[in-house]
Amino acid sequence: MTITVSGGIFMEVSVGQPPHDGIQSIDLGGKYVCPGLIDDHVHVTATTGEADLKSTCKNIPALMNNFRTTFLAREMLQRGFTTARDCGGADGSLKDAIDEWLIAGHALSQTGGHGDQRASFSDEDPTTKCCAGHRSGTGCLYDGPTECSVAVMSGGGVASRLNNLAHPQFLDEELSAMVHTTASYDTYVTAHAYTIRAMRHMINNGVLGIEHGNFLDEDLAELMAAKAVLGSGLNALKVAYEADVTTCFGSDLIAGMHQFQRREFTIQSQVLPLLAIVRSATIDCAKMMRREDRIGQTTEGFMADMVVLTENPLMDITVLDSKKKLLAVIKGGHIAFSSVKELPFTINRKP
Repeated sequence: MTITVSGGIFMEVSVGQPPHDGIQSIDLGGKYVCPGLIDDHVHVTATTGEADLKSTCKNIPALMNNFRTTFLAREMLQRGFTTARDCGGADGSLKDAIDEWLIAGHALSQTGGHGDQRASFSDEDPTTKCCAGHRSGTGCLYDGPTECSVAVMSGGGVASRLNNLAHPQFLDEELSAMVHTTASYDTYVTAHAYTIRAMRHMINNGVLGIEHGNFLDEDLAELMAAKAVLGSGLNALKVAYEADVTTCFGSDLIAGMHQFQRREFTIQSQVLPLLAIVRSATIDCAKMMRREDRIGQTTEGFMADMVVLTENPLMDITVLDSKKKLLAVIKGGHIAFSSVKELPFTINRKP
């Protein structure tokens, strides 16, 4: 196979054709290439450096968190993730810095705030943890339909202090305001939802993304498939796959657990076919981001994001979970990481 890249784009992908004359050619014979990996659920501001979840969710000095986020973005890129979708915490400035190559990180798709991390006795101004204010936490508060215009947490979560997984949140009117507002911006609402009750409440009100979905059953899976809802969750993966629900790779790790980001490939292999797992971290994630015409494939006209591997992940998915078997990461035609002498680093050069 011959892959031609120019200006950060796949210009030509052919089989049996030699490289064109007059262009730099690199021979990677015996190696395998895969589209750049996509993580559809990250929290890049939930950085390493804190002792536990409680500390991570507290206000960290903004400058310190910015430094840590830069480190985290670079680490994710070096694991092969060329694009990530932030589900709460990051703002547009980080995305712009990555797009300008000021930070060597993955491309970032921002979706909004997530959760209320205030203590039950706190009288602090809720805007201090809102995306529009001092946003060193991951949360953002909304009251009433006029304020509901971004992402949504449909029930209690792992980080919740005042409620549990079974507690539903948001009225129909509030969800309707979210769905209406996002549709006007040609995007959609995604929801952190674990229980059947929470997921059904979201889906029936027009929410198109379900994060986690751990307690998914067959009946709800059929509803999700009928409404083209995207969902994820380890215990529900097999049920969702058999119901033709599109599932997306999403690590949802925080603090010191980010290093295990790739472990999900091996875990998913317990219940899913290998092709479905690769799709979940490439084509299907691109669909969730509404970027299926730009990323997720090594196809002409797409962003030149790819990873170079020692083995074929369609034969052994653990290759994507191995640091030693990942030889190079290419993002937008730039070499972000490489242990192959024919592929020198170029990531520090601004395009």
